[in-house]
Amino acid sequence: MDASEVKQLLNDRAAECCAYLFPAGKQQGPEFKIGNLAGEAGESLVVGTLGSKVGVWKDFATGEAGSNLLELWLKRHGLEFKEAIREAKDWLGVADTLPRRMATPAKKVDTTKLKSLSYAEVVEGSPVWNWLTKTRGLSEGVIRLYRLGEARFPLSKQGPDPINWVVFPFFDAQGNLVRLKYRDIVAKKNTFQKPSMRDAEEYAFGAPKLLFGQQAVADTAGMIGLTEGELDAMALTQGGALTGVSLPEGAQAVQEGRESPHDAWLEHDHDWLERFTDIVLALDGDEPGQKAKDQLLPRLGYARCKEVLWPEGVKDANEALCAGVPLDRLVCEARDFTPSELKKPSEFAQDIWWEFYPEESDRPKGDPLPWNLPFAFRPGEFIVWHGYNGHGKTMMQNQCMVDFAYHGKKICVASLEIPARKTFRNMARQAMAKNKPEHARQVQKVLAWFDQYFIVYDKVGETDGRQLLEAFEYAYRKWGTQHFVVDSLMMLSDVGLEDYAGQLEVCKLFKAFAHRHNVTMHMVCHSKKPTMNRPAEKKEPLKYDISGTSGIPNIADSVISVWRNQEKEQKLAEARSLRVRGEFDQADKMEKPFLHVGDAKIQIQKQRETGEEPGKYLYFDPETFQFMNKESDQPKVYVDVSEQNK
Repeated sequence: MDASEVKQLLNDRAAECCAYLFPAGKQQGPEFKIGNLAGEAGESLVVGTLGSKVGVWKDFATGEAGSNLLELWLKRHGLEFKEAIREAKDWLGVADTLPRRMATPAKKVDTTKLKSLSYAEVVEGSPVWNWLTKTRGLSEGVIRLYRLGEARFPLSKQGPDPINWVVFPFFDAQGNLVRLKYRDIVAKKNTFQKPSMRDAEEYAFGAPKLLFGQQAVADTAGMIGLTEGELDAMALTQGGALTGVSLPEGAQAVQEGRESPHDAWLEHDHDWLERFTDIVLALDGDEPGQKAKDQLLPRLGYARCKEVLWPEGVKDANEALCAGVPLDRLVCEARDFTPSELKKPSEFAQDIWWEFYPEESDRPKGDPLPWNLPFAFRPGEFIVWHGYNGHGKTMMQNQCMVDFAYHGKKICVASLEIPARKTFRNMARQAMAKNKPEHARQVQKVLAWFDQYFIVYDKVGETDGRQLLEAFEYAYRKWGTQHFVVDSLMMLSDVGLEDYAGQLEVCKLFKAFAHRHNVTMHMVCHSKKPTMNRPAEKKEPLKYDISGTSGIPNIADSVISVWRNQEKEQKLAEARSLRVRGEFDQADKMEKPFLHVGDAKIQIQKQRETGEEPGKYLYFDPETFQFMNKESDQPKVYVDVSEQNK
């Protein structure tokens, strides 16, 4: 839960919050009044508690003012922003239940041999200083605030002549110097960073990608500006409205089939960013800047973001500063991203065309099943898996998740019925395509692979569905997770077995989450007990046999049933017993009808997108826990742990 969400919860209880912070105050119509921030009786400090002015406050005696109740909380108790958020969460009674990554065994490192970074701060009057102040228009105060440096040495590829480098230091939230970026003040293309990813293990803090300028942001700040470049961040700060930070490597383009170039810093700085109630995007006005905006908004949160609109002829903050454009005014006039939900059909013209011709669209097409079946798990959809107890629905779903990871997708698993160690033991078998590893290093290799793609909600037993969604929200924002698994509905404590209204509500919440973030939500349900007319060993359960409210299959975008061919298992077991007794002819006769029949069946029982409901018999390999298309197929190796590749 980030600061903007805490701010909204405080707004919902504004009058109650003010009374808690200032017991000597009083409510007067839509306003709360108190003498001052120290809590003395009086009417000089006025706080809006209703309507459009909720949370806005001003002390008319001193002129001090703020735009939200978190700022007021901070001022009242003299706290840093993160401490104010923590106190406010405690008062609101909300808590963050966070998922975690699968742990990869840490390497033993001799910390005494690790390198540290250092640099020389820029000297007044030097070529770098003159370039910063005269060419770029930056003041001494902002140069010192961001602790810029300088260096002079040649670039080996361009001969012996020395180059004047401006040095941008990257400090993390704890104040550690973790990265240096060198830029030639003459030729921008001459840029490099230290340490490189290749040399990361030699340095005390590695080589993480992180936002530039964190050292300049005050602990009491609740708003920041986000720019593409370091000089733009400094210009924004010099403009006077707020402090700027910069993307570590600009607005890079997203390549098809690859992770977003912003994933690394979003993950690294996620917790630091959570404290801010407002983030002003001051990205470049060109196409890359706008594409970066589209990638960042869902992860940062639309509600707390605003966008600076550059005037004609200006594309970034440093250009605006040099041109004399008042940056503080542009920030104050920044446009918010409040969704407009009433639209004309013509506004969907391009999307409607893509519905007819999806092959022309750059939208994700969905993830196919590992088997030959005309079905895909599409972003924005809510998928329900069901089957009889012990029929392998979790095992089959696990294989799908391993296959998604193989194709570069990220998955968050809430396996509430089975401990994480058992879930990932089974998935490790599927990934390695072998029953057991021979050496610990093989386990380490598959776990390292898992760690790239899987996030675990580590809890066995009942959990609250809304609390689970908060954790999923965190996983989406921090890691860009694309598939979310809830196994199973019956483990959600806020809905009982007979609470059909509650079941319906939580399914609606899951579906809304999938649609809002354009991700795929998977929920496992149990099937009702088989009947005489449809015995479990003969027929798969229908979508109307899902245990719980009949609304579950209605809400789902797709319904998948998993059925285990228990009749085949029983008959083959009986045939083996007959052979032991020497009754070979009878054994052959019994097993013949089942020799080439599948071990399990996956059946699509609803597919809203296409209406197709295909099914397929699959063959199960008990050694690897994989399901395969054909009896003659070999298990697929997703992670090669063979010793020649150790």
